[in-house]
Formats: sequence, C-alpha cells, structure tokens
Amino acid sequence: MAGKQYEPNTSQKMKALTLKSIVLAVVYLALASCKPEPENQEEVKQKEESKSYNIIKEEPKKFTENKASEYNEKALSLVKIGDYKAARDYFLKSLEIEPGNSIVYNNLGLIAVNQNQVQAASDYFQQSIRLDSSYFNPYVNYSSLLLENDYFDKAILYNSFVIKRCQDPQLKALAHFINAYAYLMKQNCSQAFSDYEKAKVLENDPNYKTQLKDLQLKLEQCKR
Repeated sequence: MAGKQYEPNTSQKMKALTLKSIVLAVVYLALASCKPEPENQEEVKQKEESKSYNIIKEEPKKFTENKASEYNEKALSLVKIGDYKAARDYFLKSLEIEPGNSIVYNNLGLIAVNQNQVQAASDYFQQSIRLDSSYFNPYVNYSSLLLENDYFDKAILYNSFVIKRCQDPQLKALAHFINAYAYLMKQNCSQAFSDYEKAKVLENDPNYKTQLKDLQLKLEQCKR
C-alpha cells in the first residue's frame, strides 16, 4: 500500500531573515520515491553486472501492513485540521506496527517542526534518512530545519545530495530554493542567484509564487 507524507516545507524563523515570509504550503499527497541519476555509463554497466548492487527503489513508498497505513492516513487527516498532538499519537501507532518506516519518521519530523521542537524534528528526519537513504523528502525537510537554525553549510550539503541524486523536478527545485537562501545568508550572492534560477520552475505552482518573489527581491539587494 502506497504511503502518504508531507511535501517538504520551509517554516518558522532564523537570524536576520524570517522564513515566515517564505513558508511553503503544506500539501498532502503521495510522492514517488526519487531514483538517482546514473553519473555515467560505466556506473550503469556496473549496476547491470552486479546482482548485489543496492539499487534504489523506483516505486512509490509503501507500507507493508494495512493497519500502519491506516494510522498514517488518520494522522494526516488530523494534521489538516491542525490537531498535531492527536496526529503524532497516530503516527506513533503506525510506527509500533512498522518501526522501520521512513515515511512515518519524516511525518513525525514535520509534526515536531510545527510544534517548535527543533531537536525532536532533527532526530526524526535523521532517522528517516538512516532508514532509507533513497527517500529524499526528509533530506529537504532537514535542510530547511538546518537553514532555520543557521547551519547553512550543512543545509547546502544535504540539498546538494538531493540535487545530484533525485530525479523529481519539484523536489530538486525545492532543494535549490533552500540552497539559494543558505547562500544568500553566507553572502555568496552569485551562487544564491544560480540556485534561485534553478528553483524558478516552482513559479508555475501558486503555492510558491510569493516565496520566489520574496527571494528575488532579496537577491536584488545582494551584491554579486
């Protein structure tokens, strides 16, 4: 059964720049797990020759137990009405059945973000990544959290991994979007503008149009 999760978002605030002006709308949908792009033909050949090669899954993330999926769905419905406490309880119920489900850990991370529980959010996102390094949603969510707390270089590192490996255009654009703000805070205006240009594909989505405009205005004030 395919699993649903939050789409990566940026929220709350950080020094010298409030992320409240660039909060990305939270949308509830099932995202396919991104597959990494082969770096070259030799890498493709190696994958074909090696039966034991750890190939990243291409199918949508799934729950193996229906009840775990039902609890996750129930939790998401509660998130939609802002009942984060009850939602967290249902996510934890889901984990009791499937303790290794990276989707649920990512969702718990975003519950913690909404409740301003920075350390808990960090722990949940990192656990999601440890459980499935091919699941890129927590990378982007964690990088957003790092950005909010002024860990700009580390945020860039996580997003760069997504940009290199993930084929989902929206997720890659979000990674570029967050990196643009991180480079902006580092006063690397040229790189910030470069990432902004690659994030502009999001402007077709009304949820991100205002945020991109905000970023554009800040970049115009940055000396390149």
